[in-house]
Amino acid sequence: NGNGLQERLRNGDLAMLLSTTNPDIVTFNEVKRLLPNLAHWDSIRKGLAALGFNHIACSWCNHDSQNKFSWGVLIMSKFKLENVTYGITGGNDDEGRCVRATVPALGADFIDVYVPTTKTMDSPTKAERDEYRRVFDDDMTTLASKAKAQMRPFFIVGDLNIAPYEQDCNLPPTMQRTFPSTTPS
Repeated sequence: NGNGLQERLRNGDLAMLLSTTNPDIVTFNEVKRLLPNLAHWDSIRKGLAALGFNHIACSWCNHDSQNKFSWGVLIMSKFKLENVTYGITGGNDDEGRCVRATVPALGADFIDVYVPTTKTMDSPTKAERDEYRRVFDDDMTTLASKAKAQMRPFFIVGDLNIAPYEQDCNLPPTMQRTFPSTTPS
């Protein structure tokens, strides 16, 4: 979870993480701003390239809302990214919650997703957001089934907003069964 990628870049945490772990692919959720809007983006881009990350795909929230700076997903790769698509169904992803790419060098697909959370009972948007989450989950199931049918490796990564155990959830146990993120299947 990038949770403010700008700060991770500014304080050097990201560069340290990338140089010490030497990953081939890194994904982030909650990027919180368009990459070209990051301070010193040109220098950042050159630094990432020096670490081998020449391929970047980012999906971003493109509608006005109070939560505009809470979304955005990003794939950074040392290998070429192909067939980059945005959104679960390949359509408009106005909340910037999914970016997909094929990495031919690895013979695999990567699906970086930031699954929406549900709202608490007193939220004025609870019913709307719960329905959005249910549709999102159904679309993710369809996407995973299609990826599996292609008979090649695929990875679903990101913030799945799942709390499968009572102690993982900040909701009281009596409320947990009413939220998609806490309802056991």
